[in-house]
Amino acid sequence: MVRTSSYPELTERQRQVFSLLLEGYVLSAQAVSSKQLAQMLELKLSPATVRNVMADLENMGLLQRPHPSSGGVPTDFGYGYYVDNMMGKAVLTPAERKAINNAIEDARISGLGKALDNTSVAMSRLSAMISVILAPRLNKSKLHKIDVTRLASAKIMVILTMRDSQVQSMLLEIPEQTGDLAIEEFARFVNARLSGLKLSQISESMEERLHGAPEAIRGLVDRFSVVAHALLNSRDVQAVHFGETRHLLDLPEFTDMKRMRDVFEVLDRRHEVAELLEKGEHSTGRRVRIAIGRELERDGLYGCSLVSTMYRVGDAEGSLGVIGPTRMDYARVSALVTFAAEAIHRKLVD
Repeated sequence: MVRTSSYPELTERQRQVFSLLLEGYVLSAQAVSSKQLAQMLELKLSPATVRNVMADLENMGLLQRPHPSSGGVPTDFGYGYYVDNMMGKAVLTPAERKAINNAIEDARISGLGKALDNTSVAMSRLSAMISVILAPRLNKSKLHKIDVTRLASAKIMVILTMRDSQVQSMLLEIPEQTGDLAIEEFARFVNARLSGLKLSQISESMEERLHGAPEAIRGLVDRFSVVAHALLNSRDVQAVHFGETRHLLDLPEFTDMKRMRDVFEVLDRRHEVAELLEKGEHSTGRRVRIAIGRELERDGLYGCSLVSTMYRVGDAEGSLGVIGPTRMDYARVSALVTFAAEAIHRKLVD
């Protein structure tokens, strides 16, 4: 959602000053002075003139001064103005694209979970911030096949493999006298009735779909129905994959250990992570959402921003994002999450 109606109209001079101030602060994490801006501007303006422009921008709420005598830094509102009105499109370097592609390729054989782990690590290294990837919701996945393996005379393992490569397993207690032929017939029956369906469909109509099982396997089908129904109706908690966090220690915003603890306390509440990845007051038009500062609505993430997007694996959707200080290169991070989402889909579906 682009909130252009709430933003002030800037003159070309004001836009240039604000753009340079923001770029300078993103690079240095230091307030940018009127003298520095006067030296950087293509327009030949005196520091006194630049100070007047900065005062106008401050009155508009786009920048603030940490101290009366210091230079300016962008406000959350200012970052929002930049994202919605000034941000261009960044392009990852060939080396950056290769790092993400290799991370996914190296884990294809190991399955979706490992691929998401590797991708989140690559994203955190490239951004020097916290990357988060939320696995696709299980109930939106389609069932590819059901495998059944006998573990003991009175126990079998039923393995559900989804089209997006997620795997769920369950143990079933069975009568000791159950023969191998009955187990094979049971596997054929449940595959014929359930494969290709979304798990949400299976959960809603399992009894109807498994009705009419042959007498010889009816007991196995009934046991499977009870356990599978409990699994599919359990709280839908998605797996969360975090990248490396050590990079935050190199950022001046996180030299305060209390602030670091506040961030990690929020991220430890994994149900909140899923909610955070759905947030975003700003949109780049490429399904990328950006939430800046207070828009995250978490005290522990004050001074942080989140850039996120959705990705697809087969029929299921997950989400991924990068969390860092509001002083981030939003264009580059947007390009990073966009490419990662596209690479996950491309590499894991091909």
